Amino acid sequence: MPPFVVPRVAAVASIATALAPAARDSGPRRDLYLAHGMAELHMDDSPAAARTRAEALSAAAEALAEAGTLEAARAYDVSQGVALLYTPGGGSDAERGGELGAFPAVLERYGAVINGRRVAPDIVVHALFWARWNAIHNRELTEGMDATVLRGYHGWLAYYGARGGTELRSGALLEYVRAGGLRGYESEAFLRISGGDIAGARIALDEAYARTGNVRLRNESLALSIRDGDLSE
Repeated sequence: MPPFVVPRVAAVASIATALAPAARDSGPRRDLYLAHGMAELHMDDSPAAARTRAEALSAAAEALAEAGTLEAARAYDVSQGVALLYTPGGGSDAERGGELGAFPAVLERYGAVINGRRVAPDIVVHALFWARWNAIHNRELTEGMDATVLRGYHGWLAYYGARGGTELRSGALLEYVRAGGLRGYESEAFLRISGGDIAGARIALDEAYARTGNVRLRNESLALSIRDGDLSE
């Protein structure tokens, strides 16, 4: 696959801007959010309790949106959670459980953390935590993300998503390109190869070659033809 790229300068600026509204938040909505994290971690919720809390969080988020304070609440929770994530041993077990819930396991599932070591860029971790916050509050997963955060979110899912989820990764790749990601057709070719769609991969490589004039892309398409015996004498 081509490299997954989000310019560092843009990523740092985007995170700083997104979290700038953060101000200390407290109250019933925050308590419900932390309770969700603990329940997510320990998986000890009853269906009724989970449903009641989910409805309350959704209503609270809607009230925040109407009051114009949703961005500030999200920024505070995301900044708190990521700060704890980046501070091993920081906070009590209850604090970490409430803020992070099962998020560390999510990072491992999506390949952002391997053998206890973070390999994903900061922007990806922030984007995934952001999406988690939105999901908890029944918002669109990417609500409030700017183009840079979207590139981090969709790009990571496209390039490092589950190897068996080619269709989902292709959808993420499309959103990554819409957010400014580069080399979309070339990346699509590799996704199609991973799904066994060699003909589709050749079409994507041919399109990438037509748009860039990069001979390597033409040669890769020809190599696929030779491998499958499709090259005419």
